[in-house]
Amino acid sequence: MSFNFRKHHCLELLELNTQLKKPLDVLMSNYFRQHKAIGSKDRKWISETLYAIVRWQGKLDAKLTQPITFEKRLEAFLENQHQMDLENVEPHVEVSFPKKLFQMLQEQFGAQTKELCLTLNEKAPTTLRTNLLKITREELLEILQPYYPKASPLTKTAIHMGKKCNFFILDAFKQGYFEVQDEGSQLICEKIQLPEKAHVLDFCAGSGGKTLALAPQLSHGGQFYLHDIREWVLDEAKKRCKRAGVQNVQFVPPSEIKKLKGKMDAVLCDVPCSGLGTLRRNPDLKWKFTQEKLDALLKTQESILQQAAQFLKPKGQLIYMTCSVLLQENKDQIHSFLEKNPQLTCSLMEVLLPQSNGHDGFFIAILEK
Repeated sequence: MSFNFRKHHCLELLELNTQLKKPLDVLMSNYFRQHKAIGSKDRKWISETLYAIVRWQGKLDAKLTQPITFEKRLEAFLENQHQMDLENVEPHVEVSFPKKLFQMLQEQFGAQTKELCLTLNEKAPTTLRTNLLKITREELLEILQPYYPKASPLTKTAIHMGKKCNFFILDAFKQGYFEVQDEGSQLICEKIQLPEKAHVLDFCAGSGGKTLALAPQLSHGGQFYLHDIREWVLDEAKKRCKRAGVQNVQFVPPSEIKKLKGKMDAVLCDVPCSGLGTLRRNPDLKWKFTQEKLDALLKTQESILQQAAQFLKPKGQLIYMTCSVLLQENKDQIHSFLEKNPQLTCSLMEVLLPQSNGHDGFFIAILEK
């Protein structure tokens, strides 16, 4: 299609992104479903352009005259103005971050802040997780050869893809040989060592990603219990577990969760968070971040931890995870929880930063009863 065609849809999406509260990836997916005339090459151009403009919005705006419009931003981006050096601007503008968020990160990371922000502005790689229940990584690498796969030296399961495609239509995906999962998330899961034949509650299961990653550890016994207050998301978890060949799993609605109290060897809490460790994939989150939203998330996280602890048996593990890099959601949250729950002790606390190895940012804490 013509450049004007692409430009029109790009501007439409930029405006919708400010009007609607939907995540950028969901917004684009819905938009493309509603506009069938947009072909695959146009979708690719529109998506990449939109993501880049949102990433570099702060730096682009610094070069524009008032009033700033979506069309001006688009034109500035197409002229590569986001790659030009700026003189006499504040540090947050140089890395295209909101001022208050940048200052919050700077208080925590000091001299590392600029590198962290620039890393979070990069395009994220496509990484797969090998499903060891069905295939070895070496076998999967052979199947994926047309897409230039490369095994990660950091994990036993991660494969970085050199060529993009719609991986969800591949036979290897339909047969459950792999899932798309960031390497940082895989690294976090490898730090979890479940007891043999453990009973594990995935308390904020969502669509079951963490359970799927941990399932090979319980391939010879044990049981996963998947729970989420949003019962509809468990329908997707059921599909994913079936495809992956995970059979030792039960799906527990909120009305039945009480029966598990005091019976779990491990409780996973992959809690709602700001998602700031995933800005490479979700650049819109930094512009939507507010202190009010963070305060609400902190209360939710605290509540989830208090509820989840009730399901542990003696010597059980409470495993807390976020995809945030903020102290408030991570170390501070755990310290506050431990002060109120002295019967638990922390055996592991670690943050994975994006600039270290090119993965998303994650945090994990393992508490023992």
